Amino acid sequence: EIAKRGMMCHDIGHGWTARALGIHNRSEFDPSKKLPDVQTAMLAQMNGVRDLYLDLHGNRVLDNTNLCMSNPEVRKLMVQSVVNYAENATNVSYLHVWLADGSNNHCECENCQKLTPSDFYMQYMNELDEALTAKGLDTRIVFICYVDTMFAPEKFTITNPERFSMLYAPIHRTYTASTEVLDEIPEPIKYVRNNYPHPQTPGECLALLRAWQEKWPGMIFGYEYHFWKHQTSDPTGLYLARRVYEDIRSLQYMGIHGYVEDGSQRSFFPNGFPIYVYAETLMNRDVDFDELTEDYFSHIYGEDWRQVHDYLTRVQACFDFKWLEGEWSTHPTAGTEEGKNYRYYNPPMVELLEKVPALAKEGEALAKAHLAMPTRPQTVSYRLLLRQAEFIVGFAEVMKLLAVDEKKKALEVYTKFCHEFGKYEFEIERYFDQNIYFMLMNVRIARKFGPPTEGL
Repeated sequence: EIAKRGMMCHDIGHGWTARALGIHNRSEFDPSKKLPDVQTAMLAQMNGVRDLYLDLHGNRVLDNTNLCMSNPEVRKLMVQSVVNYAENATNVSYLHVWLADGSNNHCECENCQKLTPSDFYMQYMNELDEALTAKGLDTRIVFICYVDTMFAPEKFTITNPERFSMLYAPIHRTYTASTEVLDEIPEPIKYVRNNYPHPQTPGECLALLRAWQEKWPGMIFGYEYHFWKHQTSDPTGLYLARRVYEDIRSLQYMGIHGYVEDGSQRSFFPNGFPIYVYAETLMNRDVDFDELTEDYFSHIYGEDWRQVHDYLTRVQACFDFKWLEGEWSTHPTAGTEEGKNYRYYNPPMVELLEKVPALAKEGEALAKAHLAMPTRPQTVSYRLLLRQAEFIVGFAEVMKLLAVDEKKKALEVYTKFCHEFGKYEFEIERYFDQNIYFMLMNVRIARKFGPPTEGL
């Protein structure tokens, strides 16, 4: 059915490490139970112990557990699990074969120390190619340049580029800037096992990509996160739309042939302007941003679209994107490990956020004056604008408290806001991903994914 519609099917991603262990139903897996010795021997050794990966909160996480990649028997099982799947998934256009999720989780045994994770990854891909070829399978495989494999291999490369594509996934890049043409690209950061440096700036990420491009001559496409957590730092969508536009226009310079997005399919709150810009700019990188703005807003808001755009522009000015991304703390410990507890400390932000309730009243009045529009998309757009006016007031109250480091009070306000605004979930769930928004608000307060009951 996907092929009939002219689309390509991309499948899997993370999870192959679990399959190699013989664990196919991860939803029924109990990480608290000890694995059999045979499976334990396959796991990455960290701090002298082979076990499931422990996260920051002491949880054993299967999907974040890598295997002992220097063990040829382990790689053989990894290869076989992919081949078994590929034999029964002939409808898949691109089969993504990634390592475990997360970072700083690679094996530290003596043999694994001899090569970088990317070198072992290339060995794995070459062995997979041989096994697929032996089976007569032309499955297209995607390997990923992600966290520890952002660093190019030093000794091994792909021997059959025709089978593979590379996925470039700079998950820790900043979304406050796009990649511009650089007069001089910095030297790539050196890889240190299990000490991932979180490359963030456009220059740092581009340097690592250029190092990969020296080793990989084939197709590269990007894996981006605009519509994952980063959309929660922009309650208007206007900033994110501009970032998407500039990011896509930079792909040609970067040598990347398109995007796959990691994010929610319910990214239309208060509207779908960033998604629209994403689609239109991928089709034509030279399209004019102002023309896109007028085209989209005039269609979904009607003849008064400029009033809506002006209102959202003023709302956006109250919610500084860089600050909401946790990249603009004025705390004395900013930039240190301790400073991670004060990522949103920035008292001057309070003055901006105090403007939000009055602005929200304007938005509410604007929306209520347009609740019966000629077309359903316009009617729905104004109803979403009405809900957004309520949302930004609650969001601003939480962030004002974080700006002055009143985390406990912020948690109380956030918990109340979560329950009160949650009553609209049935009404707006097609457009607003409540799970992402409120989970990320909990991360801002408690540095932990989870509902408000799992805060400080």
